[in-house]
Amino acid sequence: MNWADENLLVTMAIVFGGFAVEASASKRRAGTLFHDRAVKANLPYPYVDVQPANSFAAWQVLEATVTATKSLDDKVLAQWLKNNRVDTVLGKLRFDGPNNYGDDLFKIKQVQDGKWVVVWPKEFAAPGARLLGP
Repeated sequence: MNWADENLLVTMAIVFGGFAVEASASKRRAGTLFHDRAVKANLPYPYVDVQPANSFAAWQVLEATVTATKSLDDKVLAQWLKNNRVDTVLGKLRFDGPNNYGDDLFKIKQVQDGKWVVVWPKEFAAPGARLLGP
């Protein structure tokens, strides 16, 4: 990876934030690069935050829906969303499930043995990791 690619990944981690989400190697690398540089710069909070990615994805959904339907009518927008997936920084989102939900993209992590590990859903859990109660 060259310097320009590395800086682009760090910039994307700052702007979109969602790179802390378990997704792809490049997204995890972006979060790691951001963290390492933030620690080196003595930032008080050197972690990538997911909220900017969620907000940006919401705008991407709105933009894609309005562009596709050429409408601002909420019933038209809702119908289009029930029948189409939308590419976002969080991945391809859908709204055709119960209560307009699509795929569950969230994972629960806990600190175990000094490391953050995914503990739920089970199919994404780290080997040997399980949800520990208080």
